Amino acid sequence: MRIHPCLKIISALLGCAGLAGTTQAGLMAHYSFDTVDEETVEEITTFTTPDSIGSAFATLGGGVSINGTEFIAGGGALEMTESGGTVATSVDGAVTSNEFDWVNGARTVTFWWKAKTPAANVLQGTYVSFGDNTANGTRFDIKESHAPGAATQGNLRVEVQGTGQTTDPTDFDDGAWHFVAVTVPDNATFADISWSVDGIATDLNASTSTLAIATGSSPLVFGDSIITPPAPNSDNRTPNGYLDEFQLYDEVLSESEILFLYNNPGSVIGARITSFASVGGNVWELTLSGIPSTKYEFRSSTTLDFTPGTLVGGLGQENPGTDPGTIDGSGNFVTTDTQGDAKVRMTLTGDPKDFVRGVSLP
Repeated sequence: MRIHPCLKIISALLGCAGLAGTTQAGLMAHYSFDTVDEETVEEITTFTTPDSIGSAFATLGGGVSINGTEFIAGGGALEMTESGGTVATSVDGAVTSNEFDWVNGARTVTFWWKAKTPAANVLQGTYVSFGDNTANGTRFDIKESHAPGAATQGNLRVEVQGTGQTTDPTDFDDGAWHFVAVTVPDNATFADISWSVDGIATDLNASTSTLAIATGSSPLVFGDSIITPPAPNSDNRTPNGYLDEFQLYDEVLSESEILFLYNNPGSVIGARITSFASVGGNVWELTLSGIPSTKYEFRSSTTLDFTPGTLVGGLGQENPGTDPGTIDGSGNFVTTDTQGDAKVRMTLTGDPKDFVRGVSLP
């Protein structure tokens, strides 16, 4: 997945400014839904909520608002109130100002959800939606699901245009906060999708579909579906509940990383490179902040779109006895200390204008 070229704000910090500053590897969007801004244009009031990594904002439609008393972390959550509005332009949900181009690239979507009351669900109520409805495989929704008139409602569903997969965690709509994570590897078919609830992987109703995922370019939509469905499903796709701490990554997070997010609401995954400086010749030293006691390898990239590149080996430290983190015997990865910190030296050919990222290992 690649973020729109003109919006590579945070990802460009390390690549274009002498690799000074910070970034979260792979984090493309993070909406904490803690704040809201009001903009008035030609006497029309629009409410927006910012992306915490600075790349975009989301405009709030009539079916959503920021609630300052119900949240899992921070100071607010996106309240979704089923309003029966028209889905055609996604006016009921919140719509991001930038477009994302996943196509068949790897991704991880995570968020927290709390139903307003047990079983307070809506026909096909959609938490997050993306893509288009032009062909099979081009739309990607995470939603509630039940057929019109069916007795079972509120099951959690991952749906790609043309097929879907539903699980039935018995406590998902019990009025408590629950954590959802959906991962998709590169060049995946629908059967390659993995997902978990509250840090526990589920394979309920697992699919064997060979439908190729080819998600269309579009904004992210929270609390509505991107599609324009036929009757009787032409509206009522805004759920009843609260969405918080939405995160989007352009890589498949590991089970340990997903468990970390579940146990630490509001945190983000990332080998955050906090400094990167030349120490002479082609040797560079970086400090990294990540998950405590976790292995990280380093990869370079010739672009700034977070695409994994060449493994950077031969890692070392100036003072192995005192520098945070531990280099393995092969010199290919470092294990962070109990605080999640590491200091590493590496040799790079020429001035490292290319982006270097830390990638966690199992």
